[in-house]
Formats: sequence, C-alpha cells, structure tokens
Amino acid sequence: MVLVMNRGSQSAYETLAEAVDSLEIGGEGHSKAVARWATLIAIERRSPSHLISTIECAGLLHDIGKVELPKELLNKPDRLTPEEFDSVKRHTIIGARIAKALPSASSAADAIEHHHERWDGKGYPHGKRGAEIPIEGRIIAAAEAFASMTRPSPYRPPLTIAQALDRLKWAAHAQLDPQVVEALIKVVERSIPTHMRNEYLTVPLEVFVSSETARLRSAFMGLVQQLMWVVKRLIGELLTQRLAQELSEAFKEDGIPITIEDAQIADETPWVIGLDERAKIYRNAMWHISLALSKVFGDAFISQLLKRLTQTLPDELQETCSRYELHPVLKHAA
Repeated sequence: MVLVMNRGSQSAYETLAEAVDSLEIGGEGHSKAVARWATLIAIERRSPSHLISTIECAGLLHDIGKVELPKELLNKPDRLTPEEFDSVKRHTIIGARIAKALPSASSAADAIEHHHERWDGKGYPHGKRGAEIPIEGRIIAAAEAFASMTRPSPYRPPLTIAQALDRLKWAAHAQLDPQVVEALIKVVERSIPTHMRNEYLTVPLEVFVSSETARLRSAFMGLVQQLMWVVKRLIGELLTQRLAQELSEAFKEDGIPITIEDAQIADETPWVIGLDERAKIYRNAMWHISLALSKVFGDAFISQLLKRLTQTLPDELQETCSRYELHPVLKHAA
C-alpha cells in the first residue's frame, strides 16, 4: 500500500482547498476530487513516493491562485471577454508563487503552474507541448478534466462517468498526455463500480464518492466490530487478543491496511483509494476474519452469525453490505 501525503499537511491543505472551492458556484469538492484522481494516476504509473505526495498536494492546491481573482469574475454567467480570460489564466502563475511560500508545498509549484498546458502546445501560461510539460502538470491536467466533466455546474449538466471516459479518450494526444489518460481510465474503472458509471449525478462526484465511501466503511466497521464483540464474549479476552494479533499479522502480510487490537478495529485505508478497491480490501479482511473464526466455530455457525449481525445494522448499511458483497465465501478469497 502506497503511503501518501503527511496527514497534518494534508488536513491543512484540504481546509485551504475547501476555501478555494467555495469561491466558485458549484465548486464543492472539486480540489479534493482532482487530488484523488491525480494521486491514483501517479500510483498507477508507479511514480516514486515523493512524487506521489507532491501530486496529491498539487491536486489540493491547483486552483489556489484564484484567491487573488475577483469572485464575480470566477462566477460570471456569460462568456468571458478576452481580457477577462487573460486575468483568469493568471491563476496558474499566482498559484505557483503562493505554493512556493507555503510549508511543504513548494515542490507542488511546477504542477500548479503548468496544469493548464496542453499536449498539443495550445495551453497556458507558457504554451509548452508534450514532454516539455512537467509530468506533475500533465497528471493534474487529466485529473482536473475528469473532475470538471463529472461535477454539476450552474452552466451545464455533468457527464456520466462513461461519457467522461469517452471524452478523455478523445482528448488524448490533443489536450492531454495519452499515457496519463490511459492510467486515469484504468483507475476510474477500478474505482467506480460499474453500476454507477451511467448515472447522472446531482452532486459533485467527489461528494458522492465520499458519501458512498463513508457508508461502505461504516458497514464494514459496524459488522466487524459486532463480530469481534460476540467472539470476545464467547472465547474470552485472552483468546480474543491472541486472535486479533494473528489477524493483524495476516492483514499485514496480505497488504491489508487494517489492524485489530483486542476487539477494536482500526481502518488505515488511504482516502484516495477508490470504492471498488476499498470494497476489495474489506472483502479480503472479512474473508481472513471469517476463515480464522470458522476454524474455531465452524463455517455454518460463522455464516449464520454474520447473517444475524448484518440484520442488526441500519437498513442503509445492510443494503451497502449486499451491494459490495461484504459477506465472505469461505471456500475462496473475495
């Protein structure tokens, strides 16, 4: 599992990103969405850890230069005049200057300055083309294109995920780096469940994904927490501690970012991980837990126990358990 940005810096820059997003109507969640997709692209391309952290930071702060632009210009309902558009284009240079002055963000300045350059050389602020554009800028450009296409706007409806993926393919070799687009398409297809790709969203994609992620996490945590409490009552505290230690070791060996201490569970899955990938992590964790318990209590007992415990969850979380198939099949891994 790839570690991303330092949590303290990430939290501070998330707050700053939210303030920048609030400047524009319909901007909620935009910077975090760009950071998510850009980070996943970097991971998919097997970028070094320092570059992944830089790109996550740049995604959160890519529009920070807009703080020095008039709010009425950012929200003008009509087409911008050439002079107004020139003013808006300044946000890349301004943003790079601000990033250089921020702790832990100076390395993100190049990505911020170049995220509106185009593969064909028709972008701004410098008109660079192809590999002349820093890779960080090319990654942020693709992530922002996807995030913008899939969020509602006062001026146009959002595209579905499927439609946005088609547009990305069309933009490759012209606006966007084709290899970066290829990586983005792969991570989107792994991150967004198939049943969601043709839905028209009424909220920004990042808001939708965050809400769905919270439900998925709550369903998993609630189910496992109840299961471990029942086990603790059945076999006692000492054996539960031993079981928890064995499970945590198995999780670590399998690359699952989850730990269990006594009957308490901690989920350290990075926020950038997509829904399908997160669900797979949770399914694998459930499989390990259920397999370990079945050796003590038997498959039939654990299966029935999981079924009963699931039914005690709120209806919304029960539906989430079903949709993401959190119930393990003990004869094979999820």
